[in-house]
Amino acid sequence: MKLPDFLKPISVLQKTNWAKSDNAEVKGIAYHSKKVEPGTLFVALAGVKTDGKKYITEAIQRGAMAIVLEGSFVSD
Repeated sequence: MKLPDFLKPISVLQKTNWAKSDNAEVKGIAYHSKKVEPGTLFVALAGVKTDGKKYITEAIQRGAMAIVLEGSFVSD
């Protein structure tokens, strides 16, 4: 499925330009950064023991093509 089609039912608050392409194919979905492979959509969830946002950098380094965040996100 193409990224825009996948994200249609999700409220997208902020889109960044680091994604490889708006028409990139989503090859998988992961909520654990160690399971991210090139083309994976990484979903950063807040958990009981840790927050998935802490692992965004690792997910990008492992080839995540986009990141979905739970809740609000503030950056400088």
